[in-house]
Amino acid sequence: MRVLVTGTTQGIGYEIVQKLKENADYEIFTINRRETENNEHNIICDLSNISQVESICSVVRELQIDILINNAGGSSPMRLEDLTATDIMERINLNFVAPTLLMQAVIPHMKGKKYGRIINISSVTGKTPVPYLHIYGAAKAALDNVMQSTACYLSN
Repeated sequence: MRVLVTGTTQGIGYEIVQKLKENADYEIFTINRRETENNEHNIICDLSNISQVESICSVVRELQIDILINNAGGSSPMRLEDLTATDIMERINLNFVAPTLLMQAVIPHMKGKKYGRIINISSVTGKTPVPYLHIYGAAKAALDNVMQSTACYLSN
């Protein structure tokens, strides 16, 4: 089975890949902003840059991924009045748009195979407001909603 995990250079993503490596049945692919020793099948992409995401989605489609784990994400706390339009878009792109585009890229293969799993690592911030993480929370809430809506029609 082919697994794609985003954001694996540290933290949760790193640990997910370590666990997956314990099962020889998985061929593991990763997406990170930089090279990583964590996996030999690493795709370099800044997931906050949508033109980069769009260009790797064709590669992701060709990989015929069976399990997608959207883990990459994050944000730096900032006052809303201090955020620039670029800051806002980068946060939305990383935490909502990129995972959504990656889901789009893997769903056709999963539907054709009649098997697939998509796991989006979200945050309590998507359900409970946290000061200074407003855009991050909004993006995670949007991702949760898109995943729930997608699950409704894919499970029928």
